Amino acid sequence: MPTADAVGLRPVKAGRVFDLYVDEQYRRQRVGLELMNTIQTYFRQLQCKSMYLEVFAPNTKARKFYDKCGFKESTIDLKKSI
Repeated sequence: MPTADAVGLRPVKAGRVFDLYVDEQYRRQRVGLELMNTIQTYFRQLQCKSMYLEVFAPNTKARKFYDKCGFKESTIDLKKSI
């Protein structure tokens, strides 16, 4: 089996945010934006080339916020309760 280098792929370091929550009393005060900027700075210091985050699909307010922060959909996870 060919290695990643043999097919022209290189590992890329990426940061990942699993949960980000701002309490309602602090929303609309730029707290979320400051958190995102701080997290992005931290990932840059770790030499990450990209940043991923998870958001609950029906959470339209959060998705709109992340869109304003420059995030774009790249993958979709599907879930089934069993």
